[in-house]
Amino acid sequence: AIKITMATWPAWAIEWYSFLCTVALLNLGIICYLLCSGQRSKSQPAWYWHSLRFLGTVYVLVVAYRSSFPADYPHRYVFWDSMLSSILIHRSLAAVEEVAWMLQIILIQTFCAAPWARIPVLCTSTCMGLVIVTAECFSFTGTITQSFCWFAWEETCWAVSFAMGLPVYIHLLIADGKLRRRRVKEAPKGGEERGAFDGKDFGLVMTLFCIGYVPYMAAVDVPSYWKDHQTQQLQSFVPNSFAEGVWNALTFRDVTHNLSLWQPSLLWKSLYFTLGPWLSMAMMTAPVVEVDEVGKPSECTSSVDVDV
Repeated sequence: AIKITMATWPAWAIEWYSFLCTVALLNLGIICYLLCSGQRSKSQPAWYWHSLRFLGTVYVLVVAYRSSFPADYPHRYVFWDSMLSSILIHRSLAAVEEVAWMLQIILIQTFCAAPWARIPVLCTSTCMGLVIVTAECFSFTGTITQSFCWFAWEETCWAVSFAMGLPVYIHLLIADGKLRRRRVKEAPKGGEERGAFDGKDFGLVMTLFCIGYVPYMAAVDVPSYWKDHQTQQLQSFVPNSFAEGVWNALTFRDVTHNLSLWQPSLLWKSLYFTLGPWLSMAMMTAPVVEVDEVGKPSECTSSVDVDV
């Protein structure tokens, strides 16, 4: 059973936890609206439309769960003394959630690519997916053994994956610009109205994300894990065996609200649990490459129509 003891929490813990729960409730409300109001257009294959909506729903639901039961995997820190805060359960759900989010990105970037670039983009997307699966394996290994070197390799994989994806997103921006210019020449008085989140928006958001994310991971995040690993070596740290580590991750929890222990992860968890779901829900609108009257690809546009 969950023991409600928030009265004993420090002010920062109550404020941060309230923020996480508020954002989670807001996201659940938004996703309910999207699921009830969205309609598939003729240019959207059913499998593409439903896949993005299913994957986005999985992502938002798991993030809401993780927001309600904050946990830090390597140190076993949790906010609640409950089996719902089990580190192994959290890590398993996080793997499903992160793969779902990555699949959304892969589906859209492959589907919105220009016809001549479909095969290179598909190959890049496949490699990105395989690298992320490898990252999840490293994360599980680190969670079980509590050795920071595995988390360093996990974060390296994430950085490599999006470094591979950056040329794809730049391609989407360039291709979308060419298609729009051609569309203006063919129909200078206007055309179909843009959706709320189209291919250009997706390419722009992901390009800006990669430009900031990849250098940060390479310069700050990954080195910090290697530094922690070196500290473990100096302390003669002995990693958990597989059986011991699985049981420890499943059952052991260090309930703490000490700011000094949580502070290193406050910023990235806050961004992860807010910006991640917002992007995922935007991708649920399913940007597609439409086809004009002569059968040529036109522009990437969202399935969500804007009423004027």
